[in-house]
Amino acid sequence: MANFIAAALAISILQAPGDIATPVGETPVPPADALVARYQRAIQVLKQPPNMVVEYTQTRSGPTRVVTENHRIYRDADGNERNETTAINGLAVPRARVSIYIRPSWAYGADKFFVDPESYQIALRGAVDVDGRKGYDYAVVMKDAGAFAVTDLELDAKTAMPLRERFVATSSTCAATGSIDFGPTGGYWLPKIVSVTCPLLAAPEAADLIPAGASYRDTIRFSSYSFPNALPAQVFGLPPTPAPGSTGLLPP
Repeated sequence: MANFIAAALAISILQAPGDIATPVGETPVPPADALVARYQRAIQVLKQPPNMVVEYTQTRSGPTRVVTENHRIYRDADGNERNETTAINGLAVPRARVSIYIRPSWAYGADKFFVDPESYQIALRGAVDVDGRKGYDYAVVMKDAGAFAVTDLELDAKTAMPLRERFVATSSTCAATGSIDFGPTGGYWLPKIVSVTCPLLAAPEAADLIPAGASYRDTIRFSSYSFPNALPAQVFGLPPTPAPGSTGLLPP
């Protein structure tokens, strides 16, 4: 499966859709179309928080079991990332399991789900309301098929930032569908929930091991964001481990 990969934006300099001026003699641009153009400009100037601490709860469910883990992530401007597993199925881990990565950009930044006009066709569906925020919903189709593609883009009418995106991701064993929600936090535009459902594509030799219609669901809920001025070096004191690649359903 494709690797699922925060955003600060000076939205105060961007005009609301209905306020965009049209030069004399030119055809007015519909507000929904202008919003897409604003989104595409804004994503290209996104900034990640230089230092970030965030907690998340990840629930994995399958044909035979459900596992819920609590994690805490520390991430700095150099891409150092510490992931602590603090609880499993509601029970605190006496000594947190720790992994240290080095990754230049965070996998869940809104820029990682960018709907590039050169790569996608975009068509308006209509107005939407996502968690009380008004916006527009667009159907998007990737021009050249790939293993990962956004299929739906819902933009905040006020800020032009993504509220929700839906996507598909395909591998040799899974044809997944998923969604990711974003929202404002501490002056940044950050992920809130990401969820993937993966119906398994059983190989003939594995048909007796994988129940018909079996699927897995993986959901991450982010919370408790904070943005310290600095993170102590000892936070990343362990030797780095390989960053999660394309094999995990939802890499941390």
